[in-house]
Amino acid sequence: MTEVGQVIRFDHRKGYGFINVLNESSDNYGRELFFHFSEIKCDNSFKKVFPGEIVSFNVSRKEGEERDVCTNIKGPFEATMMIDHPRYMFKITPKRVINESVSEDLPSPEPTKDDNE
Repeated sequence: MTEVGQVIRFDHRKGYGFINVLNESSDNYGRELFFHFSEIKCDNSFKKVFPGEIVSFNVSRKEGEERDVCTNIKGPFEATMMIDHPRYMFKITPKRVINESVSEDLPSPEPTKDDNE
């Protein structure tokens, strides 16, 4: 059965990542499943997926493995994967947290006269 999921993380240096299954009717719903880059089906020679990317895949248990893994990973409903996009190149950078502790200590803003109207 084909599943739909969202990439949680992918380490292109190590060649593996995890996908969260999104199908509520699936037995695998909510599970984080392992995948290896060799299972990514894309046109680009550099096989890569991006965190947050929605993908379709199959779930199987490979010989000698104790866990279920994702196989045949591609764009949902045969859509183009982000790595194969014809017009754009994507680069993922981590978000920066800017003084998170300071913002938690700030009081919430008082409502203005315009907010009550």
